[in-house]
Amino acid sequence: LAKDIIGVNFAMRSWAKKLHVDPYTRNEVLHAELRDVAQYDAGGRFSVNLAPGGIVLTALSTTSTVNDLILMKEPDELVTLNETRLKGMGVAPEVSRAFRLNPQYNLTRRVRLIASLDALPSIPGRPEFVARAAGAQVDADAQFYMESAMLADLFNRTQSPVKKIVANLPGACVVAEGDRFACLFPLDYVAWTEGVAGHFDRITKSAETSFPKARRELWLTGRASPRTAKELQARGWTLKEKSLKLISEDAQPENTPQTPPEKASPSK
Repeated sequence: LAKDIIGVNFAMRSWAKKLHVDPYTRNEVLHAELRDVAQYDAGGRFSVNLAPGGIVLTALSTTSTVNDLILMKEPDELVTLNETRLKGMGVAPEVSRAFRLNPQYNLTRRVRLIASLDALPSIPGRPEFVARAAGAQVDADAQFYMESAMLADLFNRTQSPVKKIVANLPGACVVAEGDRFACLFPLDYVAWTEGVAGHFDRITKSAETSFPKARRELWLTGRASPRTAKELQARGWTLKEKSLKLISEDAQPENTPQTPPEKASPSK
């Protein structure tokens, strides 16, 4: 945890915002270059004319987005905010600690995952989701859980109010108003394999047992193979491909220059 946040000072966060990169990146080469640029800047050896234009840092008092939190607040403030939010959700201290110390999550991932869950109403299932996320074994698992939480927030804001995150199912499978059971998966492509079939048979059985009247929906950030689409339809699912888009920046007003969004890396 200390290696993750030590040395990420205001100068580094400022340049990370200017360059549209993660100040807590796990890419060691990028982190070192960002640190060097910040040191040159702090030492007065960088001409301001070299800085990319059009970027204005937001004051702490007006921080409103997760990116602003990451870029503007000190690391210890973010750690404290995360712990406060997890406690407010009812996450057990030992789970909170396991999540905080899991090396697959850098500070940015932790902030985004927790902020997304915190943006949801006070619904059941959030502590269990954090517990599953805390068990991430590889980088792709951590990315998957972070993006799943972001999709739950996005679905709640743009589709239907979420009433519950279902425990013991992969990613964010939610129950929403209007008798909807939706699994929100940040996956680029789903092929029908024996393992995938087993997962969806288990999810389908859980939905049929616990939410028999709910419409079953699979939302993907990417696409499914024709075989997958056919098998899901046979199991009573509605497939929605490329239906939710993860972006890291707030949408800008019309007629203003657009900043390229940060690309989400493949999750699985």
